[in-house]
Parts: sequence; structure tokens; C-alpha cells
Amino acid sequence: MPYVDAWKKIAVILAIAALAGCSLIQHKSSREEARTASQAAAATGDDYRNALSALKAGKDEDALNRFEALSKSYPDFAASYINVGLIEIKRDNLHTAESALLHAEQLAPQQPEIYNGLGIIYRRTGRFNEAE
Repeated sequence: MPYVDAWKKIAVILAIAALAGCSLIQHKSSREEARTASQAAAATGDDYRNALSALKAGKDEDALNRFEALSKSYPDFAASYINVGLIEIKRDNLHTAESALLHAEQLAPQQPEIYNGLGIIYRRTGRFNEAE
């Protein structure tokens, strides 16, 4: 089982690393959605960067609190929900992680990090068809 646990940790780390490299601006399909995402990214600028910095520094609790605050202040900014989901996967709070990622999916269905996270959750909970 240590081998399986190591792969789980690697999968979560890769998912978080992929998200950390993402742009602050989400790419939406319609012009209005793109403008809304762009405005949210600009408004969250320093707060979002500080939350990412805390996450990169291994301060998961601080990062989680920051991302949750951002999601309350900017409910249409999917990146906050994605990060909450990925941190909660790392903490093995799979129900909370799934809720956050499903909410992010409604906001930004084109973000691959959402589906990577959901795949991890579904695999861990034995929902292999959904994970696929």
C-alpha cells in the first residue's frame, strides 16, 4: 500500500503544480464571460497571488482560508474553487473537494484541473466509471 499512497500524493502534487502555473485570467467561450473572468482576475490580483504563494510554501491551511475568502468575495472566479478542491483532496476531505470542483466546473468547464481533481476523487471513492 505505500506504493499506492505514493502515487496518490504524486497525483495531487502534479494537479496543484499544474494549477499554480495557470494564468489568472480564465479563458471563457463567450466575450461577456471572458470579460467577467478578466475583471475577477484583476480584482483578486494580490489576494490570489498571496493565496498561491501560501500554497507553494506548503501553508495549506493559510492558502485554504485565503481561497475560501476569495470564493466568497468573488463567487464567479473559478480558480478559487479549483484550489479549494485540490487542497481538500490533499487533506483527504473528498466530499468538500468534490463540491468545490463541481462548482468550479459550472463556472469554467474548460479547465482541465477540475477534471484531474474529480478523477482522483472518483478513483479514491471507487467510482471508476466516473473517474474515467
